[in-house]
Amino acid sequence: LCRQRRTRAVVGTIADGRVRYVYQKNAGRSAARNRGIDLSVGEFICFLDDDDMFLRHKLEAQLAELAAHPELDLISGGHVVVNADGIFTESRPARCHFELTETQFLFDCPFVVGAPLLRKRCVGLGIRFERDYVPSEDWGFWLDLAKAGCRMAWLDSEVYVYRQHQTNSLRSFDPSASAIVAILDRYFLSERVPAESRAVRGKVMGRAQLSLGIRLSDSGHHAKARAALSEAVGLWPAWQKSERGDLATLIADTVVSLTFNHTGRGLAARVVVNLGGPRSVDNGILLSVYCTLALKDFYRAYGMKDWLGATQAILGAIRSRPSCLLNRGLLKMSLIAVRYALTSTGRQQNNAR
Repeated sequence: LCRQRRTRAVVGTIADGRVRYVYQKNAGRSAARNRGIDLSVGEFICFLDDDDMFLRHKLEAQLAELAAHPELDLISGGHVVVNADGIFTESRPARCHFELTETQFLFDCPFVVGAPLLRKRCVGLGIRFERDYVPSEDWGFWLDLAKAGCRMAWLDSEVYVYRQHQTNSLRSFDPSASAIVAILDRYFLSERVPAESRAVRGKVMGRAQLSLGIRLSDSGHHAKARAALSEAVGLWPAWQKSERGDLATLIADTVVSLTFNHTGRGLAARVVVNLGGPRSVDNGILLSVYCTLALKDFYRAYGMKDWLGATQAILGAIRSRPSCLLNRGLLKMSLIAVRYALTSTGRQQNNAR
């Protein structure tokens, strides 16, 4: 009640008739977003969670892009991540290589919910956020828009600030439900599924079961995790043969999304054990996952100019997979990080004397 009163008081200080404050009893974020859609009267819609922020140029830049391209229905961008204290941790640029098509949305949700700006005519088709799909209800929403023919494009810029902390709903998991599997099941049972989408059904359903298995491993439900992971590789057997590197990357990406501050080696080990069973652990996959996790830490630390952290991360990657340094770009960045780390350490030692 106090929070409601504070919000009402703050909004009341805004002398702009275009701003409306509407209160409803907490029924979850899908209900709140749907209410906002239903009450909106303008031409455009965007969403802003209460712990996140728009970057200053977001609306201006996206409106200009939509004005220049009237054939587009939605324009999205990248985002930056801050921790609970509002301190920058990493930048996640617009994934301009990701084609915003119906089939591609089956593989991934490429942007956070507050990054896009869309024309209201898209949701005039009755598309809304589904309460049963939390925490992936936004993925289902964008997939429904793509299936309905919504034309989307990227703005090559970060437009949103996403606050990452221990209480994010993506970090909580009810083992009795799997939103992603439910979203995909509903999609493939619907009418007029393109041949292109049907051709990748095994792979996308396998990815969904893989994500479910990792989340179950994280929450300690290992028997269910083993069943989900077994179904995943059954749906897409190539992960155990020609696409082992892809499997390692998918495991690492999901582990990072579930673990705070990119500390996920323990969870990665549990996932690989559940994937093959305690007596048949695939050490090759495990080392590849460890290497991928370390490289994610390296790039994050390098971007923040944390040279000591970057050096420690690249050493971890090398221990797991020495061949990673065959990448010349990575080798060059590693040498820069080590040089600056040594210089910084030397200066600290001299100051201590």
